[in-house]
Amino acid sequence: MGHLKVVIREQEGRARYTLAGDVDEAISQESFPATDLNEVILDLSGIMSFNSCGLREWIRWIQIFSSHHKVYFENCSVPTIDQMNMMPQTMGKGTVLSFYAPYYCETCGEVNQLVLMDRYAEMLRQKKAPDFSCETCGDVLCFDALAASYFLFADSRAG
Repeated sequence: MGHLKVVIREQEGRARYTLAGDVDEAISQESFPATDLNEVILDLSGIMSFNSCGLREWIRWIQIFSSHHKVYFENCSVPTIDQMNMMPQTMGKGTVLSFYAPYYCETCGEVNQLVLMDRYAEMLRQKKAPDFSCETCGDVLCFDALAASYFLFADSRAG
């Protein structure tokens, strides 16, 4: 498995953590550098997978971290949303602002579509997939998961 990379930068008075790789047995509390800024955005678009050891450490970290910071999740990858649905503790006290959802284009194939919570929150809470067109060919995309289970996280702290 690969290693998790964490890049931190300050952006408009917030800390922005960009994570990429696998949340696996190689991570520990020290994998996530501290910040003095109150608001933190976690960009999770680069998270590829979780294993049980990594998930345990992630939950320990996010529970403590989100108790001391206002945490927002952006660009959550499909594997991240899968974990949030199976283990809500994965979110800590954070709020999801945007995430990728699995869609399929009959012409182009599989597409992970970015979904903005503030725009589709009510629809997602009703477990309905938003309609999108393929950015490449313009065809209508088909949601490629069970909406009732994929959007479970939207019932809790979703923006």
